[in-house]
Amino acid sequence: MNPNKSNIMHFSHITPISPVSLNYLIENWPIGYSLLDVRGKEEFSLGSIESSFNLPLDIFFESLQFPEGEFSKKFGFDKPPIEDNLIVCCEDGQKGSILCAEKSRECGYKRVHILEGGIKGYVNAGFQLVGKDNSMTIVPPSYPFLSTERLKDMLRDASVKNLIVLDVRRKDELQNFGVLDCAKNIPTEVFSHLFSLGEEEFLSHAGFQKPGKESQIILYCRSNRRAKYVFLLAFEFGYRNIFVFKDGVMGLSQIDQKVIPYESYDVTDPIPAPLPSPPPLS
Repeated sequence: MNPNKSNIMHFSHITPISPVSLNYLIENWPIGYSLLDVRGKEEFSLGSIESSFNLPLDIFFESLQFPEGEFSKKFGFDKPPIEDNLIVCCEDGQKGSILCAEKSRECGYKRVHILEGGIKGYVNAGFQLVGKDNSMTIVPPSYPFLSTERLKDMLRDASVKNLIVLDVRRKDELQNFGVLDCAKNIPTEVFSHLFSLGEEEFLSHAGFQKPGKESQIILYCRSNRRAKYVFLLAFEFGYRNIFVFKDGVMGLSQIDQKVIPYESYDVTDPIPAPLPSPPPLS
């Protein structure tokens, strides 16, 4: 078995993504994604979301059935990888997006999202389109960060109730570089799909009970980039007691020596050599 092979679960349903979460994806690229704008070419040319590609509604379904080489030659961009989180947007996030998202599922895409409110919702949230000046002042989200010392204290404190530690890295990262004993794993790529499930389905997929809204949730990843993205998603699902561990695997290795620091790598890359661990906390 290839230790780099991603064991990402697949889902049969389509989930929304908010303008705020999409903007974080665009600016930070914590996971692989493809953004398809299904409006007409003229509408797309008047203003579009950064990193989006135009695949109009009237040719959407037949286009996704083209082989990769033929697709690239015809449309001028690479066909979205089947393993990507595929995000579909239209003018208002309604019929066009829903239809194309369903067609994407028929073409084999397993993690499909619809942009809430479409292009209008993105603009109304204050984000700028490429080719159109609609700029507004955006207030970045304030992340409740935890230091290494604070995380260690919380894990030791028996009075801290309903505490759940979520490791949002890929499964190959856990296998290659270790994980906190107390942590549950939900890869960033499937978080929104998983948390949109009911309690029984969640338990079946995740292997543990779905956290209640009263839970105190600590998120961590290799650095903190994916954890910050999952913070935004969790907030949209109604969770309010959420913390982002800011020090990543460097900090985790000071708490638990089974966790080994490493450089960022993609699932198809060679496994990087471990980095030196800092001294453990006393």
